[in-house]
Amino acid sequence: MAPLPPVIVAMKTIMIEQNEGHQDPRNAL
Repeated sequence: MAPLPPVIVAMKTIMIEQNEGHQDPRNAL
């Protein structure tokens, strides 16, 4: 498989951070 472009990695990271923030109210600032 070809390596993921940095943009895709950044988007996935942002989505994961947003999901964790919604799951844990302490992280939602």
